Amino acid sequence: MKIKFTNYDDGIHHFEFLENVNDLNIDERYYGKLKIDCKMDKSQHQIVIDCDLNLNAKLTCDRCVSDFERTYSNHFQNIYFTTFENDNTDETGIYYISPNEDKINLSNDVADILNLSLPMKIICSDECKGLCTSCGQSLNDSECNCNKSIENPVWEQLKKLKENHN
Repeated sequence: MKIKFTNYDDGIHHFEFLENVNDLNIDERYYGKLKIDCKMDKSQHQIVIDCDLNLNAKLTCDRCVSDFERTYSNHFQNIYFTTFENDNTDETGIYYISPNEDKINLSNDVADILNLSLPMKIICSDECKGLCTSCGQSLNDSECNCNKSIENPVWEQLKKLKENHN
C-alpha cells in the first residue's frame, strides 16, 4: 500500500486500496479483502493522509464460545512533514520524510491499526448470557435446570454471625 505522492499536485486526492488480508501481517482471524479508502491532502511541506479501513473477522465469543462473524471499521490519520533533518518523534501518526523520498508506505500502519482493533474480550452481542457454570449449557439457547444457589463455604462463618446477631 504505497502512495507515490510526487505524481500529484498540491491539493486533495482520493485513493482506494483492496488488499488480500493474507498478504498482510495481521491477526489470522481476519479474512477476505481489506478495503482502504484514503484521502491525501498534499501541500508543499506536509502531507496529511486520512484512511478508513473495513474488513471481516471470524471470531469466537469469550462468553458463550459460539463462532460468529463481524465487520470491523477503523480510521487513522498520518501527517508527514518534509524535512532534510532526521527528526524522530514519539507521537503516533506523525512522520518526517526527506524531500528526496517519493513514496509513502502505509502497510505497517494499517497492520498496527488492525491488530489493535480487536477488543481484549470478544463478545458476540451485548445480550450474550454466556455458559452455565455447572453444566456448560449455552444460556443464549435455553435455560438449564441446574441449581443456581451454590453455597460457597467461605461465607459460612459470616452467616453464623448474622444468625446470632438476629
